[in-house]
Amino acid sequence: MDFSDAKRLAYAHGHSFNINRSVWVYKIKRDGRFKARLCLNGASQREGVDYDQTFQSILRHSSLRVLMAIQARLGLTSCRHDLVAAFLQGSLQQDQDELVFMRYPQGYQQLGADGKPRVFLVQKPVYGLRQAGRRFQRDFFGWLVLPIADGGAGMSQCNHEPCIFVRHAGDETVYLGVYCDDIVAVYDRSSDKGSVYSNFRDHLYTKWKAEDEGKLTNILMVRVSRVGGDVILDQAAYINNMVEHFMPAGKLGSFKKYAPPFSPYFVRNIDAALALPPASR
Repeated sequence: MDFSDAKRLAYAHGHSFNINRSVWVYKIKRDGRFKARLCLNGASQREGVDYDQTFQSILRHSSLRVLMAIQARLGLTSCRHDLVAAFLQGSLQQDQDELVFMRYPQGYQQLGADGKPRVFLVQKPVYGLRQAGRRFQRDFFGWLVLPIADGGAGMSQCNHEPCIFVRHAGDETVYLGVYCDDIVAVYDRSSDKGSVYSNFRDHLYTKWKAEDEGKLTNILMVRVSRVGGDVILDQAAYINNMVEHFMPAGKLGSFKKYAPPFSPYFVRNIDAALALPPASR
């Protein structure tokens, strides 16, 4: 879109005009693949022009423990689903004059024939957009509580925890916990085709682009394991990563007094933690 056309469109909707910067973000994935993601530089957004509210609810650790307690108490099972490029599956409120403009990224022709910047009219909540998470959550949560007859999941949202959803049907119950683009499902392990959980999963994969990550083993930096009828939660992997990050040469090899995260009791507490039996850490 040419600069003049974008400016004219903004003013026609009674909208102030602002062009946001774009940026390429590069990443090497765990499987060795190279990934390039086009993002909007949220620092260039202007409050009241490009966005209003940005808050997005996330699953609390205490709520995760409640879900795992229900799983252990009722003898249920749990699995995890990941919504692929979740923010891109949301939508902006362009019918309510939510117009966001972004410069062409590096590698593309930056200027138009008039010598002014060429711009995009952002159609989806791209990564970097301040309201991206809120816009995706609005659409996804709306679908979860929408009746099945209207194409939704037919879930009920918890009054005290907006990221917990429940659906009862006969003697079957499915519990969902939503953390950004991760879904934790707790259900009867005997669920087969035609069950409440099976129907939910089919509707989820029909409406949204998602991946089944199988049995729940970790979420919110918490490792989840099942021993007999017990569900065990621990953060051993997270703690090990922190130790490796802050003390790469070993427990005391790179330790500097008064350097963050130094504490006079740091060494003593580390030794006390390591002295505990593995099941108690």
